[in-house]
Amino acid sequence: MKKSILSLGKALNKVDQKQIKGGTKLTASGKCDAIEGNVPFNCPCITNWCAPGMYCDTTQQSHLDGICVYN
Repeated sequence: MKKSILSLGKALNKVDQKQIKGGTKLTASGKCDAIEGNVPFNCPCITNWCAPGMYCDTTQQSHLDGICVYN
């Protein structure tokens, strides 16, 4: 039974892994703060939660509405 379970699926390359994980990069500090109005660049966001000068790009996939990007 163990062999049949281990043979399920396939090994994923880095591109496939990023698609599943979302491909989000952390900021220079290594954190994606979820503080409303202060979410840094390239972090998952909810609309209107990005830091000043950025917006939540909902065309990019994340576990929230989108990813914070510069205007």
